[in-house]
Amino acid sequence: MDVGRWLRKQRQHATWQGLMDGQRERLEQLGIAPLAPEPEAPAQRSTAPVAAFERSVAAGRSTRRARAP
Repeated sequence: MDVGRWLRKQRQHATWQGLMDGQRERLEQLGIAPLAPEPEAPAQRSTAPVAAFERSVAAGRSTRRARAP
């Protein structure tokens, strides 16, 4: 067993939260503390709806021009 790998896993925020109280207390008695949670990446907005809207507007303009007398 790779103790270093095990320790890194135990310190991860999600793993630490999944430990029972007694397990966390034992690790803390050994001087082991959890790592800070990783910040969530900001959600990226999709440009697909905007692009589709712009294509529709362009199509509407070309259709209106074609119908103009």
